[in-house]
Amino acid sequence: MLRAYDSFGIDISDIYDIDNILDTKKKQTQEDRLDNSSLGEIADLIDQKIDSIRLRFVDDCYEEAEQAGEGVLDLIESFKFRPEVGVPLYGPFINTVTRGARLKKFYLRSAATGIGKTRSMIADACYIGCNRIYDEFIGWISTGAAQPTLFITTEQEKEEVQTMMLAFLSNVNEEHIINGKYMGDEEARVREAANVLA
Repeated sequence: MLRAYDSFGIDISDIYDIDNILDTKKKQTQEDRLDNSSLGEIADLIDQKIDSIRLRFVDDCYEEAEQAGEGVLDLIESFKFRPEVGVPLYGPFINTVTRGARLKKFYLRSAATGIGKTRSMIADACYIGCNRIYDEFIGWISTGAAQPTLFITTEQEKEEVQTMMLAFLSNVNEEHIINGKYMGDEEARVREAANVLA
């Protein structure tokens, strides 16, 4: 491997100096280090040398800096005409914290397994993507204009996501939907939720 690096013109003398015949102490130290290092570790040492060159000349040349006060008065004025708010998410607390689903912003929810991350994201997707949800005190209420929404799942089957969405939109316990046993007007609400979802 060292010969291959050397044939490409990479200086490997700090790892193993082929031309060293006089300094026996250095030769022994280098041989001991080679004997106790894996090929991966040796390759990493050489990669670090190459990366440091890239960092100095390539990656560093695109660095940008700006003065924080530049254009700040225009920014203040722009908020009077275009406040920084996004499409509402489900629930007043999350909207207070995030100011809605704003463009060019990344939101990350973290919690232990089983806490309800998927369900809260489904609630947001339905609240943004559907124009109505059922409120137990008022009935069917408008959420505003429906926005195109994409929900990507890696663990749930389509049917599992659908039942969660139907439960959220209709305000019917998901167990009732899965068991096919409804109380009162629940089935009619679930069917209406299916129309809203479609």
